[in-house]
Amino acid sequence: MRRNACAVIRLAAASLAGASVLFASWIPYQISYQHRGSEPDYGNKPEGHGKLLVLADLVRAVRPDGSQAEWETSYRLDGSVDYRHRTLILSNGIRLRGNETLGLMTSIKNPKLPGVLARQALDPSKSCSVSYDGSRPSQNMLISQETLFGYETYKILIDMKLARRTVWRAPALGCAELRDLFEKLDPQSGRVIAVGDRVATDTRAGEPDAALFEIPVGFRNVSPSELVAAQSKNCCNRDLSNAQLSALAPRDEEFRKFRFDP
Repeated sequence: MRRNACAVIRLAAASLAGASVLFASWIPYQISYQHRGSEPDYGNKPEGHGKLLVLADLVRAVRPDGSQAEWETSYRLDGSVDYRHRTLILSNGIRLRGNETLGLMTSIKNPKLPGVLARQALDPSKSCSVSYDGSRPSQNMLISQETLFGYETYKILIDMKLARRTVWRAPALGCAELRDLFEKLDPQSGRVIAVGDRVATDTRAGEPDAALFEIPVGFRNVSPSELVAAQSKNCCNRDLSNAQLSALAPRDEEFRKFRFDP
């Protein structure tokens, strides 16, 4: 991993989807992660003897205009591939979620998206250490500074009594998280009984690979509820409940309004 000098965010005028929008530019980067989690009987083993299984490999990339790409390969407990999933959010208003395993995607082009990206841009001098989710720091939150993988980071720990969550954010990479650790605790002893740990395995500051932002070819464009239903059926041979369908209804309506077929 290479350490890079912290870039300075500046305001810039850019033309997105034919309209001029004033927005804070993003610090570009590309980070590969490995996500590991507890094996099923982790909590029944003595402290320190639980095994972590590789659950997923991920690549996350961001461009200066706020375009974002995330590729995920998820694994079953036996190590075989469960699915390959990708998400694209582009500065021209395209948002796409696709399942490579099923050859399905849900794709829209919403003219409001460039403005959303503009509001989400973070100023590393202010935002990296604010809190975990962007709200005001609370009494159960501890913020410190720590060097991780050669980068100076803000370490944010949130104690939720039955669980702890710790994230490490690097200002030099636009507040990108280099590690996200979740620990479930036993309510009686306080012992860690389950773990989820997403850790960076490779980082690259600067313009990411263009191939990560390519729109998939040959995928069938379906509504969000159809995509989730197909994934649920493929994964677990289950149909969506009425409550799940109801929760997806607003996204289905957005799809009907802004559907985009590449």
